[in-house]
Amino acid sequence: KVSALLSMTQASTGKLIKRNLALLLGYKGTKYHGLQISAQGLPTIQGEIFNSFYTAGMISDSNKDDSQKLKWSSSSRTDKGVHTSFCVCSFKLLMDETPQYRVSPAEIQRWNTFLPGDIRILQAFRLSKNARINNMCTQREYEYLVPFNVLNGRPVSELKRLLKAFEGTHRFHNFSGALFREKNQKSCGGEDGAESNGEEDNADGDGGRKRSADAAGLEAKETRWKGLRAKYHEAFASRDWKWPVTDETRMNRQEYVRTIYSVEVDDQPIRIKDEIDQAETDFYVIRLKGVSFAMHQIRKMVSIVLLILNGLIPEPVLEIALSSHFLVSVPLAPPEPLILVGASFWDAKTESYKLEVSEEEMQSSRKYKEEHLYPHVAATLKTKKTYIKDRKSGDKIEELPYDNFLSHSASVVSSGSNGLSWDVLIEESNAWEKLREEIFSEHVKQAKEKFKDDNLQMNKELPAGLITAICVRYRIVPGPKLSLLKRQLFRAVDEKKLTQSSGNAYGTRVSYEDVFAYIDSNGLMQAEGS
Repeated sequence: KVSALLSMTQASTGKLIKRNLALLLGYKGTKYHGLQISAQGLPTIQGEIFNSFYTAGMISDSNKDDSQKLKWSSSSRTDKGVHTSFCVCSFKLLMDETPQYRVSPAEIQRWNTFLPGDIRILQAFRLSKNARINNMCTQREYEYLVPFNVLNGRPVSELKRLLKAFEGTHRFHNFSGALFREKNQKSCGGEDGAESNGEEDNADGDGGRKRSADAAGLEAKETRWKGLRAKYHEAFASRDWKWPVTDETRMNRQEYVRTIYSVEVDDQPIRIKDEIDQAETDFYVIRLKGVSFAMHQIRKMVSIVLLILNGLIPEPVLEIALSSHFLVSVPLAPPEPLILVGASFWDAKTESYKLEVSEEEMQSSRKYKEEHLYPHVAATLKTKKTYIKDRKSGDKIEELPYDNFLSHSASVVSSGSNGLSWDVLIEESNAWEKLREEIFSEHVKQAKEKFKDDNLQMNKELPAGLITAICVRYRIVPGPKLSLLKRQLFRAVDEKKLTQSSGNAYGTRVSYEDVFAYIDSNGLMQAEGS
C-alpha cells in the first residue's frame, strides 16, 4: 500500500533516506502487552508503531520487524496495561529530507492518522545519527492513582509516611520481578514470571548497560566495609532461620539497587470524571521520581503500603522487606492506575542536558494525561473485570481491579506467608537486628583504629551517596541546581569552610549531618540559581 504521505515525499525528491527521529508518545496501555515488541506476537505499542509507519511507507519491507536495524530505543518500558503521557522513543524512519529540529504539527497530525486512537504522537524532533534515547535518559517519573476509599478510612498522612520509607538508594530485591538474565537462567513461576515486560527502565543513570552512580556509590561503601558484609553474611548464614531467606545471588545483584529521589502525595485527592458517563471519583495521586524502576517495583511498593493500611500486613514488614535478607512475597497492585509521566536527560558529567524538554512538550504531555489518561483510568477501574481463582473451590471469580487485588491479598497474606505468621518474621528480624548491631559495634571500633593514621582514607571529601541524600532531603532532582550546589560544597571543603564536626567510622572528612548543616546555615538552597 502506498500512502498519501509516501506519495507526497516521493513527489518532492523521489529518494528516501533513513533519518533518526524521536517521538514523544502518549498511549493508553489497556489493550496492549506493554511497550516492547513481544516474542509471542502479542499486541504491543512498539508493534503498532512499526506497523503504522510501515503502512505509511516510512519503514521498508526488510526492516519492518527488526528493532535493531531501525535502531529502536526508548526512555522507559511500560508493562502490560500501563499507560504513559511521556515516553520518548527514537528510531530511523524513511524520509526525503531532514526536518527542522521539531516536526511540524501538521506532519504529526498526518502520522497520527495511521496509528490506533489509543496511541498518540504528541511531539516529534530530529536526533543526531547515532543518538540513542535509552542512553540519554537519566531519570523517570511515574504517577499511581489510588481511589479515596482504598485507604480504608486511614488519613492520607499515613499513606505519605509509609511511602517515604522508599526514598533514597535501596536494594529492592523484595519489590522486583525477576531480571531478564535470571529468567533465562531458570524458570520463574508465579506472578513475577508471568509477564516479560515490566515497568523496568533500561537505564540506570548512564544507560542500560552501565550501573547507576548511586549503585556504584553504594558498592563503593560496601567495598570499604566488605569485612563487615562478610561478617554479616557469615553470621546470617550460620543461623537456622524458620522464615525463608533471599537467595544470596539475587541479594547481591546490583540491578536491584535503585534510587528514588521522592515519593509524594498531595494532601487533597483530585476529582476525575471517567470517560464513559462522566461519573466522578476521588483519587490520591502518588508521584514517584527516580533514576529507574525495576520490573514490578512500583506496583509492589504501592501494594505493601495499601495492605498495611487495610490491616492485612503488619507495618514492620515493610522495613524488613526493604532492608533484610528475609524473603517477603508482595502481591502486585493493579497495573491500570500506573502512568509514566516524565523523564529527564540531564548529564551530570557534562552538567548539561543531553536532550532538553521544552515547555511546549510538557504542556502536550500534561494535556494528554489530564484529558485522556485520567478519565480512562477512572473508567477502567470501574468497568474492567479481572479474575481471581478461589483457593478452596478453584473457581474463577470475576472482580474489578482493586477489589481483586484486596480480596486476593487477603487470601494469601493476611495470616502470613509460607505457612508462617507474620509474627515469626518480625521475631526473627528482631533477633537478626540485635545480632547485627553487635557485629557493627565491634567493626566500628576496629575501623576507627584502622583509620586513625590512614590519612588517605580520612581525606575523602564527601561521603558516598551524598547526592541522593541531598535530593531526598531538599526535594530536588539532578539538574543545574544540584550541579551548582555540588560545586559550592567542593569549594567549601577545599577552603576548609566545610569541616568534620565529629569523627565517624566511614573514613570521610564530613558526614551527611555536617553537609546539611552547612547548606542550611549558608542558605545555599535559597540562593539565586541554586
